[in-house]
Amino acid sequence: MNAMAVEYRNHMKEIMKDVYKAEKKRVAAAAKLVTKAVKDKLKNSATSKPGQPPGKQSGRLLKGVGYRIDGVDSALVGFRAPAHHAHLLEFGTRERVRKDGKKSGHVAPRPFFVPTLKEQADNVRKIFMEPWTDYV
Repeated sequence: MNAMAVEYRNHMKEIMKDVYKAEKKRVAAAAKLVTKAVKDKLKNSATSKPGQPPGKQSGRLLKGVGYRIDGVDSALVGFRAPAHHAHLLEFGTRERVRKDGKKSGHVAPRPFFVPTLKEQADNVRKIFMEPWTDYV
């Protein structure tokens, strides 16, 4: 009687690679979505008043919006050079007093980043609710 050989192969490594690859693509899709929404908000704003998104003046703020994939399951969305002043516009500044006693430098908050994140929360959730197989 001939012996019958049975071979077992575990494909878990390949499956996990696909899952991580898909997750990274989902994270990138969410980061791109939020980045585009922030840029759209900045592009569509004219001269701003306190409480409104900042208006385009030099274009540095818009140019500095971006994202970076940080590992398999996270991304950083925010600002880089030349938009070093983004936080000052988002949250405002307090009034400063110069050495000569004159007041200067007060900027009222012009929130645009945090409100955009809140506005896009459902869209980001939808991306992460999609089957991971859509991203392989």
